Amino acid sequence: METQAQAASRLYDERAATYEDSWHPDYSRRLIERVPLHPGDRVLVTCCGTGLESFLAASAVGPSGLVVGVDISQGMLEQARARLSREASLSHSGRMRFVHHDVTQLDSCVELDLRGTFDVLICSSAFVLFANPAAVVRGWRTWLKDGGRMVIDITHERNLVQGTLMEKVAAELGVEWPSDRQWIENADSFWKILEAEGMVVESCDLLDKVAGKPILEYGVDDVDAQFNYITKGPLASSVNWGDKKERAREMFREEWRGIARDGKVEIVDGLYLYVARKA
Repeated sequence: METQAQAASRLYDERAATYEDSWHPDYSRRLIERVPLHPGDRVLVTCCGTGLESFLAASAVGPSGLVVGVDISQGMLEQARARLSREASLSHSGRMRFVHHDVTQLDSCVELDLRGTFDVLICSSAFVLFANPAAVVRGWRTWLKDGGRMVIDITHERNLVQGTLMEKVAAELGVEWPSDRQWIENADSFWKILEAEGMVVESCDLLDKVAGKPILEYGVDDVDAQFNYITKGPLASSVNWGDKKERAREMFREEWRGIARDGKVEIVDGLYLYVARKA
C-alpha cells in the first residue's frame, strides 16, 4: 500500500498538466481575497501545486515579501517553476521559490531554513488528505512567527459524501484508504483541532459552490454508480481489496441508505475556510 505522500505524488503528477483546466483557479482567487496579506509578508504555501495561491500571494506581498511553495508532486512543481521562469520580476528577484518535499515532514527539509519567520501559511484543497490533522497543525505552527496566521480550507461534512462513506467502509474492513475525512462532523471539528494546537481561530467562513455547482442530490438507487465512481477513481487505484470488494459494496449500500433522507442523499459543494492566529 502506498503511503499518503506517495499516493498524493502519484495522483497529482497525473493531474498536473490539466490541473488548472478546472474550478481551481477561480477558487484560489476567492481564497486569497480572504487571506490577511500585507506588503513585505513572508508566506509559506503548503501543498502549493501549480502555484495558484503562491503567485496571487506574491502579488499581494510585493517586492519586499517572500513566497515559498512546498509540494510532494514533482509534476505540479514543474508547472509552477515553468510559470515562474516566465515571470522575470519574480524569478530574478529571488522572492519566490518552490521546494519539493513532504509537507508533513518539514523538519527534514534542508531547503526550508526559515522556521518561525513566516507571517502566513496557506493550505488550499489538500488538508483532508492527511491522516493526522492535529499533528500536521502542530508541525506547521512552528514555521509561523508569533502572531502569524494559518489559512486552511476543509471540506464541508457533506462534500463528496461518497468518499467519506468509502473511508468508513475501508476502515471497518481493515483496508487501507489514502484519505480520511471521517473526523469532519461540522464546522467545529477543525476549529477544535486548531485551538488545541495553540492557534486562535479568527474566522471560519463557508464558501459555497466551490466547483460552481449547486447542492446535488442522488437517489437511493444511485448507490452502485456512486460506489463505482469512488472505487474506480485515481485515489483508489492503489487500494488492495483482496477478496473484500463485494463485501465493501454491500456495506457501502447500507451506509448510503442509512444517510438518505426522503430517498435522497445530499452533496454540498462547499468548503470551510479557517483563519487562525498563532497564540
